Amino acid sequence: MCGGGGNEISINTPDATVPENTDSSGDTPEEDETDSETETTDDGPSDGPTGNTSIPLGEWGTAWNTFDPSDTSFLPSANKQEINANFRATYEGAIEGVINPGYDGLSDPTIKLDVDVDIDDNSFEMSGGVYFNNEDNPYSSYNIDLMSDGSFTSFQENDKTGLYGQLYEDGGTYEARGRVKSTYIVGSYIAN
Repeated sequence: MCGGGGNEISINTPDATVPENTDSSGDTPEEDETDSETETTDDGPSDGPTGNTSIPLGEWGTAWNTFDPSDTSFLPSANKQEINANFRATYEGAIEGVINPGYDGLSDPTIKLDVDVDIDDNSFEMSGGVYFNNEDNPYSSYNIDLMSDGSFTSFQENDKTGLYGQLYEDGGTYEARGRVKSTYIVGSYIAN
């Protein structure tokens, strides 16, 4: 699953049947607000990648179980450099990946990243969210550790979900590239 700006999503749903007693409405969960700058939140179930073991995992299970948050080898490295300017920016882009078949009605996965850099105060702040169906409320929200070299991650020790990536400079502007593993989607993104 390589990152890209396209909107094609690979979804394995032929065998995915949701029992009637399963909440698969796709309703947007409440956003988890926290004061912690390093806490990762994902409002989905905590008992595995689908939250429902009767749903065949298929491609979703493979994507979930093989995701390695320490593997950044797919990211280009030529533009990695220190951030040397103050800026505030929001980056948005489509996520290419596999949507959890346990949640009906999810489409158009996107990511939004908010960045606030103040190099004078040595402050590098970042947060992000995973969205579906062109809605304004995130399905998963993350407080992200942003490093001065432009790399970032929300994965903390023992966390199963999160996102990571890199800011890339191009003529004084930046774009963000990375991967995300949430309860709802596993994939990669380019946001600008």
